[in-house]
Amino acid sequence: MPDLIANSLPASIGVGFKSQHFNDILSSPHPVGWLEIHAENYLGEGGRPISQLQHLRAELPISVHAIGLSIDGFGDFTSTASFICNKNKIEDIKRVIFPHSLGILYQSVTQFLGFKNY
Repeated sequence: MPDLIANSLPASIGVGFKSQHFNDILSSPHPVGWLEIHAENYLGEGGRPISQLQHLRAELPISVHAIGLSIDGFGDFTSTASFICNKNKIEDIKRVIFPHSLGILYQSVTQFLGFKNY
């Protein structure tokens, strides 16, 4: 097993990409070997520009950290969202809208039990 891990890991260090660092990455020699992105940051209107990723992938390998399920209170009135993440496509398959929320249920139960930090 250690040989499998050693042979599959990149020989360089990568970091999480933040869009505010885009110009810095382009203007300097690459201090890292690859970038990681969170796919959910690029979904829907107002997501980070896909054009940045298209440009960066010509320069550096990109690792996509994708979630298939998001459970929240009701930040954007979406309480739960599920996705199919397949290669370069992320399909939003189902959303549960406020007031139906596991996050709010969790908050209510922990408050009822007396937890101060829920």
